[in-house]
Amino acid sequence: MGSETANRIRRLGTAVLVVIVVVLLVAAAFLGFVSKPPATSPLPSATVSPTPMATNYPATNVHPAALGYLHLNSGVTSKIFLISANASYGVYPLNLVQEFTNVTVIHKGDPCFVLNLTLRNDYSINDTLPSTSNLDVNNTGHAWMTLSVALYDKTGNQVNATNITNAAVPFFNRDQFSMSNNETDTVKIVYATSNQNIDHYNVTIDYLGVWPVP
Repeated sequence: MGSETANRIRRLGTAVLVVIVVVLLVAAAFLGFVSKPPATSPLPSATVSPTPMATNYPATNVHPAALGYLHLNSGVTSKIFLISANASYGVYPLNLVQEFTNVTVIHKGDPCFVLNLTLRNDYSINDTLPSTSNLDVNNTGHAWMTLSVALYDKTGNQVNATNITNAAVPFFNRDQFSMSNNETDTVKIVYATSNQNIDHYNVTIDYLGVWPVP
């Protein structure tokens, strides 16, 4: 009789111990859940502009380009009207590495010269673009173009500068864009140069056509 009672006590003690262990485990799991910060979805990666400026300030010593219809490099006057032109100096906020070649085109902190040009396309279906191909069957005034900017100092010497507007892609390093007829748009052109004695600049059109630049 005494041994049976002892066995019951041992079994009861074991059951109680198991219950205590389970309670402790549940409590620990609960406390861990409460103390754990709520899960958050990862933040989207920042989108870097191809021509970001960490800092910039107006280039007040630079004479603005002549406003009016821009000329092609051939000397022909286009119907692309330069409405306004604003220049500023800035620094590049990151290393710009060229695709495919892995060449660093510009380093973080390197100085830049920035132009913001506001243009209007005055071509139309009745005043079409100069034909550049016998495939220009859709000449409705929509224009594709690339611009060229020459920078000069006070003595008239051309300033050594590299166009890095789209320099990340080596085979398409041109400020190519398009405008519908009667459309107004502002384009940014960035040149890598340490020269802050730029006096004036000229803007011309390298390419103008119905189709993107070949």
